[in-house]
Amino acid sequence: MHSINILLYILFFTFPAYSQLPEFKTKQDIHKIRYISPKGTYTFYQKTSGELQLSTNYNFKNIFQASKGSDYQVSGSKENSQIVFTVNDSPLSKINFNKEFKIYSSDIKGEKQPQELGTGVDPKLHLQDQMVSFYSPKENKLKIVNLFDLSLKKEIKLQKKHAFWRPLHFVITPNDVVYTDINKNNHEAVLMYSFIENSFKTIYKTSVNSNKLEACLLKDNIIIGEYSLTNYKSPSRIYSIPLYNNYNFNTKDLLYSNSFSDLGQLICFKDAIYFIKTVAFNEKLNLPKTEIVKLNFKTKKITSIVANNNYQQLIQIGDFILTYYRDKYYLVEGPNDLIKDAIKKDRENK
Repeated sequence: MHSINILLYILFFTFPAYSQLPEFKTKQDIHKIRYISPKGTYTFYQKTSGELQLSTNYNFKNIFQASKGSDYQVSGSKENSQIVFTVNDSPLSKINFNKEFKIYSSDIKGEKQPQELGTGVDPKLHLQDQMVSFYSPKENKLKIVNLFDLSLKKEIKLQKKHAFWRPLHFVITPNDVVYTDINKNNHEAVLMYSFIENSFKTIYKTSVNSNKLEACLLKDNIIIGEYSLTNYKSPSRIYSIPLYNNYNFNTKDLLYSNSFSDLGQLICFKDAIYFIKTVAFNEKLNLPKTEIVKLNFKTKKITSIVANNNYQQLIQIGDFILTYYRDKYYLVEGPNDLIKDAIKKDRENK
């Protein structure tokens, strides 16, 4: 009888609800697309021949050439002037979570040669696309590069190296970086480092060392979510903490709380925070019931976008927030006309 209940639960909670969210369709194979700019003007995609290509206004151009089968990860920003990307020339080799990749920047129109910034993972653009930050797993350092002068490089040494953890990092001024770190007692914290003072201040620290943190920027605030990694009955909380005129970061505003541990995956977009909320938990099957929700930053109102256990992750690409299920992407938020740039189905896909 117990096995029948499990089967019924799986059928009920994992049966795909394609009608609840529109499928995110593109004329190019979506699995080859690496970045879509805000408004869908520029689309970057990779080819099996090892090229990273840009498509815009029904035309395409080569941005970078690597070895056959190379994999690219591309990141942009709302400023829409630059991209940064990593090149993995051996994606099918033995998995190494600490492997570093060459990092490049390019103007979003592809008019100049990409410039190499260093080696690491997770490059991000900041400050009107003037600065880039990335993480070096081998050195356990955050590295910050000025795109207008590559000789202007800065580093932050993290406290403790963790094989399966990556820091979040936000450059908020040319001399201040907000980032996450883990101390020797395994407490994760959001910190602000000042290169002028050569010191850091703690913005927020987990209440217990079995909790994880997520963060994103919304206007002049850092939005922080805290969730348990071990106990579904531990509460989840999301705070807003002003980054300026906030002595010792004593002022913080509780935007949301939940008696269950959420999946999280915070995304700040316009005046809202998107994440995956746990609404119930089946203790017999050890399975949560979840929904994708939208939290209004001003009113603190929660709106359910879709209640479906199939959707377990959130992804932001430009002005699109997506979720993924069974090899397909679904549109959570963004323009429904999807991509204005009609990418040609042509020989470059081969």
